[in-house]
Amino acid sequence: MAFIWRYSMRSEVIKAIIWDMGGVLIEEKLTADDTQIPQIGMSIAELAQMVFYHPLTPKLFVGEEHPEKLWKVIGDELNISNDEAQKLGVDFWGEPIWNYDLLDYITSLKGKYKLGVLSDAWITTRKIVQEEIHDDLFDAIMFSAKEGLRKPDPKIFQRMLSRLEVTAEEAIFVDDRINNVQGAEQVSIHGIHYTPEIDIQERINQITSNAKRQVL
Repeated sequence: MAFIWRYSMRSEVIKAIIWDMGGVLIEEKLTADDTQIPQIGMSIAELAQMVFYHPLTPKLFVGEEHPEKLWKVIGDELNISNDEAQKLGVDFWGEPIWNYDLLDYITSLKGKYKLGVLSDAWITTRKIVQEEIHDDLFDAIMFSAKEGLRKPDPKIFQRMLSRLEVTAEEAIFVDDRINNVQGAEQVSIHGIHYTPEIDIQERINQITSNAKRQVL
């Protein structure tokens, strides 16, 4: 019986690490940016509130609407032309502020673990982030708009596991939103709630070490 128990625990070895993007790999500052946008008479933070709480926005995250439509509607609400609104949409996001220390660490994990990115993101996001989020580094890249699902829906986690060809117990998921971490844990993925203060390498080492000890 001891042999059977030891065999069954082998599935606990960590084989994959899945990363959220915004708030983990990319800094999120929009909602705190008080830089003024002269042409619309409001700050970036105020525009962010308008964008993120707009009735159309949830549909963008699951691919049911295109960002161009959102910016057209916002442009109408702000009394600016569609061309101005679309340019505002480009300027609003700006260039990603990458967490290069974390990306360097992830690069060091390549070959040791399968690596994934799972992000709630609009259909236009892939092009914006392709400099760092690419197939040479990550084994699976999933954006909610393309999948038609968003976190913390269990089905999107299960889909990621399928693409990485691992079980839930063999995977770690890192996200800055606790509800997404809890969603991953509900399907038995090891969850890590990411904060700026966390020692992510130490936390991952703890999980991988515990998993290895269970196999012994």
